[in-house]
Amino acid sequence: AVYAASTGNFSGAFRETTPTLLARDHKDPSIVSSGYAVRRLTPQECARLQGFPDQWCSDLASENPTEEIDRWAAIFEEYRKAIKPESRPKSRKMVQKWLQDPYRD
Repeated sequence: AVYAASTGNFSGAFRETTPTLLARDHKDPSIVSSGYAVRRLTPQECARLQGFPDQWCSDLASENPTEEIDRWAAIFEEYRKAIKPESRPKSRKMVQKWLQDPYRD
């Protein structure tokens, strides 16, 4: 992957690295790409951007979730009420499926 930044002029190209995003990047965002594909954020990077600690997304997967289902069902329900109150709540089966592979899109 190669990074290139531009703020009116070329500022640099580095392998496998990019600086933090700046408020002015809304017009000319930094891009990390490999060929024509844009690199996607990892779960840890998403957690950091939202202010969560690095370990927030560690070890979420569980092949046979039991106790975790109720905890995560409550978390999903709080999110639904706050963000999308008109949507339907997740069923236990949906939460269980998510817990088996929480990093899938």
